[in-house]
Amino acid sequence: MIIQLYWTKIPDAIDMDKLQTWLRILDDDEIGTYQKYRVSFKKVEFLIGRIMLKLYIANHTETPLHRIHFKKDVYGKLHFVDYNLKARKQAMYFSLAHSSKVVVCSFTTQCEIGVDVECVETEHFSIMPMVFTQDEISFVNTKQSPNEKNFNFYLIWTRKEAYLKAVGKGFHISPLSFSVPQEMGVVCRGPWEFNTFFRDNYIISTACQKNQFQETIYQMHKIDFHDLLDCKISNILSQ
Repeated sequence: MIIQLYWTKIPDAIDMDKLQTWLRILDDDEIGTYQKYRVSFKKVEFLIGRIMLKLYIANHTETPLHRIHFKKDVYGKLHFVDYNLKARKQAMYFSLAHSSKVVVCSFTTQCEIGVDVECVETEHFSIMPMVFTQDEISFVNTKQSPNEKNFNFYLIWTRKEAYLKAVGKGFHISPLSFSVPQEMGVVCRGPWEFNTFFRDNYIISTACQKNQFQETIYQMHKIDFHDLLDCKISNILSQ
């Protein structure tokens, strides 16, 4: 089983005119969501996420960009409306996350997947009793160094978020009702496989249903933001 991960970091200086030419790939619902964001960088994160999702899906399903649409289920999980699924006989599973000017997309054809990303610079220890089990809180608090403590916090946080996205019910499931592995790298717990990467002071975690007959191969790709806007990444997104 292969899981593809693509991520990009949004620079401080952006050619907004060039970026807004990509608004044409959004449908009416997406335009509405884009306009609801009151903070400019959140609008940029949303649009970049849609660009990455749609370019990848266009490359792998031969679907024109203007025909790529998503629908949300009752829990808010996005699904690709695949008009050619019967012909291709292979579903497309994906997950999207953005935080602090980094956008990450994950894709696979094998199973449901979730991804989350967070910058490790911000401290949020006060929320642990509301979202972490006692064992997870102890794991974070065992570290004396603030940096190590923060790293452990976001290791647990991003894995919980990734799991909730993969299950597809978000915070309709209490984060206190389950725990996640505390070791770095690929770790399995029951039928679920977790993996975590550290890139440029950001933690990226995935959760997927493990295929007991296949090893999971993770392929991480960094996309240059300006190449993305100029659409010079077809060779990367075709992988």
